Order: sequence, then C-alpha cells, then structure tokens
Amino acid sequence: MRAASPFASTESGAWVGVENNTMVNVKAQLGYTAFLPCSVRMIGDKQISWIRRRDWHVLTVGQYTYTNDQRFSITHRDGDDVWTLSIKYLQDRDNGTYECQISTGTGIVSQFVNLNVIVPEAFILGNSEYHVETGSPINLYCIIEQVSLN
Repeated sequence: MRAASPFASTESGAWVGVENNTMVNVKAQLGYTAFLPCSVRMIGDKQISWIRRRDWHVLTVGQYTYTNDQRFSITHRDGDDVWTLSIKYLQDRDNGTYECQISTGTGIVSQFVNLNVIVPEAFILGNSEYHVETGSPINLYCIIEQVSLN
C-alpha cells in the first residue's frame, strides 16, 4: 500500500505544498520587515495570489504587485517552491491574516498567514517625577518589553 502524498493534487498536475486552509503564525517587530511564506510545488501554469483578509485587497498575483503601497513585494526564484510576501516598515495596522491562494478547476486552495506585529513598550523604573539640583548626577533605568529578537 502506497503512503498518501503530503501534497494535495490539483488539476493539470499542479501540486500544492501543504493541505488546504492551513494557518502559519509569523511575528515581526514594528518598523521592521515581515516575511510571509507560501510553499507550493509544481503549480504548472497557475498563479499564486496574496490577499489581505481584513479588506480582501489583492496584493499580488504571480510576480506582479497590485497595491500602491510600496511596502509590499513578492519574492520568488525560478524553480523554488516558496512565494514570500514581504511587508517593509511594518505598521500596527498590518496585523492580521493574509491569504496565499491558487485557483484550480475545482476551487481555491489557500494557505493563511497570521501576522502579529510586535509593538515594543518602554518605561523608566522608579517614580514618575524626579527633582535634582543642577549639576547633580541621576541614574535612570529604562526597561523595554515586547521586543522581537528575530
């Protein structure tokens, strides 16, 4: 008995690299670049599309970008199985779910990426108010939390 393929078959020999409707979580820090992966294999003449789910905006189709927001781009090398949506200079509003999809004769096969934009928080230890004499030394300790180390 043959083991089932880990790839879901679609029409005309195209193979999608993961099961339909899977979710991947990606964390990236505010102001940095997020890389959202979409793995597919042997898609034939089909095109990969990236859609932002909060407003159903089509961001990319194949190698083409369909948004005026210059922060979005697609990366794919010929022969590679990964189509990566990059979002530069992350903003808090970029939080949310993005869908990578391929249309087939029997419907749409999708992979979802949930992007969590990490917003650092900073605060100074101690009292909220300090009074010092001119020329006197003062030590302040700043704590920064919610920092992504990626």
